[in-house]
Amino acid sequence: TPRVDVAGSEERMQAEACRATGEELARVERDEQAIAQFLRARELNTKIGGTAHSLAVLYDRQRLLDAAEREYRVALKESPRDADVLNDYGYFLYSRGDFAGSESHLRAALKEHPEHAQARLNLAMTLAGQGRHDESFVEFERALGKASAHYNTAVLLLRSGESERGMEQLR
Repeated sequence: TPRVDVAGSEERMQAEACRATGEELARVERDEQAIAQFLRARELNTKIGGTAHSLAVLYDRQRLLDAAEREYRVALKESPRDADVLNDYGYFLYSRGDFAGSESHLRAALKEHPEHAQARLNLAMTLAGQGRHDESFVEFERALGKASAHYNTAVLLLRSGESERGMEQLR
């Protein structure tokens, strides 16, 4: 008869329970408790998947930027073609002012999932951050429609001090 690793399977089940609990806690924004559950899941089963991306987002929300960066890199190694991971890391880079890195990851997300609305909006914001407002408008329009694209472009132009162009978009 084959030998069953009961202790190992028990730890795997506990790890899955911790991961699931972490997901639920993250959903209701109990970030510190969620982080603890994801870390416990890893402790119980070092091969458990699906924790790095969640931890990256949680660490980012907690402003633990080095930890977020580390977890995003792990998540990208685990799932290099996951549009959600690529999008979230792209936004992380955007919010840190790394527009070139952000654009690269957001375009990769859209290559994997062309209808990823959040990646398209984040790309529009990234392009605007680089002063590429015409390209930004195109991405806003693809994601939101023409009227919303004009409005969003206007707001970004006004924020960047381009009052005349911003007012033109509003008109």
